Amino acid sequence: MKQDEPPSHHMRPRKPRLLWVGPLRTAGGITVITKRFISDPEVQRRYQVKIQDQGYLGRWNFVRILSPLKVPIGVALILWNMVTFRPAIVHVHTSYRGGFLRDGLIALIARGLGAKVAMTFHSGWKTLPQLYYEGAGWLKQLSRWVIPRVDALVANGPSYEAFLRAEFDHQNIHVMPNPVTDEQIPASMPEYTSRERVVFFAGFLDPRKGVLELIKAAEKVPDARFIIYGEAQTLKDREKFRATLDACRAKDRIQVDIGYGVDKVFKYMEEARLLALPSWGESMPLILEEAMLCGLPVVTTPVGVIADYVQDGVHGYLIEPGDVDALAQAINRILDDPQRALEMSARNRVDGRQFLRSEVHARLFRMYDQLLR
Repeated sequence: MKQDEPPSHHMRPRKPRLLWVGPLRTAGGITVITKRFISDPEVQRRYQVKIQDQGYLGRWNFVRILSPLKVPIGVALILWNMVTFRPAIVHVHTSYRGGFLRDGLIALIARGLGAKVAMTFHSGWKTLPQLYYEGAGWLKQLSRWVIPRVDALVANGPSYEAFLRAEFDHQNIHVMPNPVTDEQIPASMPEYTSRERVVFFAGFLDPRKGVLELIKAAEKVPDARFIIYGEAQTLKDREKFRATLDACRAKDRIQVDIGYGVDKVFKYMEEARLLALPSWGESMPLILEEAMLCGLPVVTTPVGVIADYVQDGVHGYLIEPGDVDALAQAINRILDDPQRALEMSARNRVDGRQFLRSEVHARLFRMYDQLLR
């Protein structure tokens, strides 16, 4: 080859092969995280990526009678992918519930066949320590066998990192919140103090999201409009939501929009003075991160790792789940004190930058680079 001749295409360094194990076809936060990962151009530039879709049962994924199929299908898929794709890194996303039997076996198989393995823990309605300490004996035994053998752990927040370090004595733990796509955040928002007294909620219309308490709290928040945007996953949830709404004396001030789309979420945020998310259980909800990035003060609960990122009186207010009076008082404090709310808004736009996909994925790439060395 001549000195000034460019290298041929086939001589370029091969991209490391990365197998991402997580859902792609079901509803929920982990699916959103998977889609945001594969849509990142920097991911495509750095790695050759394949997704092992843990939502392989599609809309039947949550049917209990089909649950026993998940383990053998998951094991068969990881064996197939290890032989045909030969990944250097396998990144397993686990909700750490019954699915951990499948996810733990996937991690062990991948590790045994020579891949470096990372595992991210998503806790859902209960905290990670609750799921572990209240879990069945097999879950504890499997955890104590699998987790120390995983090359890198990812925790959504510092409190989960502390739990994993203390309980499993793992030394390679990385803290990464869930990513919000940079381009989705509006470059500018309407003047905060010029907005009407609007309270915004977005998410599943599930009692565990605290939406029923929010409807009741509306009676105690005068001269405010409430926007509730989401959909129920079950007929039972839909009936409870409708019954609570029908019984509310302030229902004429509550706008309900059934459905869910990210673009509409940000449209509603442009109208709102605050986000209310009085959940009974969460890990770190994406809607909370999105609201902070948009400069909305938040009223939420210290469940999951929320208190790792939301400081009471700084980013909004933390209340205990189920406390309708405290919820109404916190909302009123923000609506009745525009100057304090404006300070919270400015602080959230700054502190919320840690949730941007570019920031989160930069940490992720550093972890992958460490595993590849």
